[in-house]
Amino acid sequence: MYAGPDAAASTTTRYRIETIAGESFEAADLEIADKRLQAAAEGGPRAVPLSEIAGIQLNHAPTNRNTPAADAQPSDSVVTLVDGTELSGVVEPPSDQAPGAFAFNPLWRDTLSIPFTAVAGIRFRRTDAADFDQRLARREPGRDVLLLARDGNVLAVPGAVESLAADQCKFRVGRKLQTAPIHSLVGIVFGSQTPRHKPPARITLQDGDRIAGTLVAIRAERVLVASDLIGQIDLPLSIVQRIDLSSARVVSLVDLTPVTSQIRSVLDATWSVGRNTNLRGQPLMIRGQTFPRGLGVHAYTLLAYDLADSYERFSTSIGIDDSAPERASVVFRVKLDGRVAYESPVLRRRDAPLPVNVRLAGARLLELECDPTDDLDFGDHAVWGEPILVKPRTAAERSDD
Repeated sequence: MYAGPDAAASTTTRYRIETIAGESFEAADLEIADKRLQAAAEGGPRAVPLSEIAGIQLNHAPTNRNTPAADAQPSDSVVTLVDGTELSGVVEPPSDQAPGAFAFNPLWRDTLSIPFTAVAGIRFRRTDAADFDQRLARREPGRDVLLLARDGNVLAVPGAVESLAADQCKFRVGRKLQTAPIHSLVGIVFGSQTPRHKPPARITLQDGDRIAGTLVAIRAERVLVASDLIGQIDLPLSIVQRIDLSSARVVSLVDLTPVTSQIRSVLDATWSVGRNTNLRGQPLMIRGQTFPRGLGVHAYTLLAYDLADSYERFSTSIGIDDSAPERASVVFRVKLDGRVAYESPVLRRRDAPLPVNVRLAGARLLELECDPTDDLDFGDHAVWGEPILVKPRTAAERSDD
């Protein structure tokens, strides 16, 4: 049980807690247990059901304490699991691995045993990351693909992975069992099935690793996460950068299809809408802050969504994508049933992400508009970061207060 601000606690981490209602508050300490967050907030102790939390940003002050990853060297190997988990580290020699699994050291903890059925792909070369990511996005369930480096090109060989060690991969092609040295591989794309349900939490570490699972607890400088794929994970608080939580009440606008869209440019250039990417296919980023989910658009763009279900709030973070030129400038508008409910000031690339929260109050049509300013639309690439719709609480959820 959280004992309040006078209890012995960490003084090196501060927290920004974001709720699905669009509120955010700062805390000097917090604890999560029994699906409830208790925090030493600036205005006094706060207790919030975990189902009401959208995200927790951790800001760590400099400390002389060593973290498990403090002496870790950068690794070219990245394992992507079917639930979205991404781990950088080293494939290790097999020890007592069960058949159909391999040993992997993610640098911030002891070795994990990862079953092949949990893996979407393994990348071995940093220099070929873009090519590997494209092939990973097109992976087919039921078929493994070995990606070989050949004379500056990538050769894709379909088959089935039999075993994986630090120095080699055994791969069956038809009836023949082949052995490929790891140094000859760009990566492996696995044909594992994607789970039907997305894990309710995503934990982002300071080294960029991401872990999907269920947030069990935060206490005593530790973060406990339960993964259906790799078991329970005990993380030092000091290596965690952010925790994002999903809720049955929250619907990502990225998952919805607009009923109408208007896109135009002064030079009649053809632009599309980037789903979870900017218009160059890169991660969405505003002033160095990455948004894993969002919409990348060119001004002018108008996207209209039918609010068939009952929603009480729309929230997002807006700004100019970091890929845009310095002169880029955009005005954002949120319209409800044709009326402007929110209009931003002129935003430029130097501006930090601007949070937007709009009450929907029974609206049936939501429109997101990005408008170029008077200096035309050259390079006006904008971001709707983490755009979500929030449903009203049920009677059972209100009783948890």
